[in-house]
Amino acid sequence: MNFLSFPAAIFWRVTINASKSQPSLSLRILHIKMDIEIKPKLEEIVKKAKKHKWNKAQKDLESKVELKEESKVESELDSKFESKPQIKSQDDLKDEPKVEVKPEDRPDRTFATLDTEEPIPFVVDPIHGVMRLSTNPHFVVLTISGRTKGFTSAIGIYFGDGSRRNMSAKIPDGEVNAHQGAELYAVTIALETIQCSALTENLKLIIIQVGSPYILTAMNKKCWELLPTGFQHFEDRGYYRHASVIGTLHKACTEFEAAGIGVKFWQIRMMENWAAVNLAKAALGDL
Repeated sequence: MNFLSFPAAIFWRVTINASKSQPSLSLRILHIKMDIEIKPKLEEIVKKAKKHKWNKAQKDLESKVELKEESKVESELDSKFESKPQIKSQDDLKDEPKVEVKPEDRPDRTFATLDTEEPIPFVVDPIHGVMRLSTNPHFVVLTISGRTKGFTSAIGIYFGDGSRRNMSAKIPDGEVNAHQGAELYAVTIALETIQCSALTENLKLIIIQVGSPYILTAMNKKCWELLPTGFQHFEDRGYYRHASVIGTLHKACTEFEAAGIGVKFWQIRMMENWAAVNLAKAALGDL
């Protein structure tokens, strides 16, 4: 094994220590270059970043103020409507004109079913507190549910997260007697709520999400079969059990359609209908 001589070892150690304590010439040149050229550029970048962050914060604040003001205007517009949603009685429906509508002239009230493969995205409208179809801001999307517990029924209407239009309420006694009737009632109240609000401005289509195919069948087929009868109510005959509610809902749909606003139903899976279901359950005291 070779060993360094004593003087050589001392020289080697001193040289290494010196190299550790003092930067090399090239490193000192790099430090000088950073101080002169790079450091000012970095400071300028940081300054711009801080300014951008401040401007963004200012814009966000201004945006929130604008949204608050527009929401206030929206509330004032809604308050001008004094009419309340009300289900038509059997006598009222008898007086309605029975106009025969040919099958080819009947509107298609189905928007989507469980067989629809493509996802249909929607976005939140923070000003009006509703959901809208992402492909068209003039389309409103909402979800409904109807529940029955014993002799008590309730509705859940979900316009959006935290929306002041969301509804959780019991149905007056005697209006409906099954959960299908409660669902029909919920849709009717939802439509009349929209009709009594500023949402109708520039509105082109109302899309109502439902958890079962019952309403799609009722509003695409059964309503036209019941129309010639004046929506007569028969307790033990299928859709005739809810004839009066179907008649009221059909009338609400035709009024919107006559005004150029379509009404379509979108069947979704029950697990996707949790928001409206929970609102209905809350009204029944099940949550």
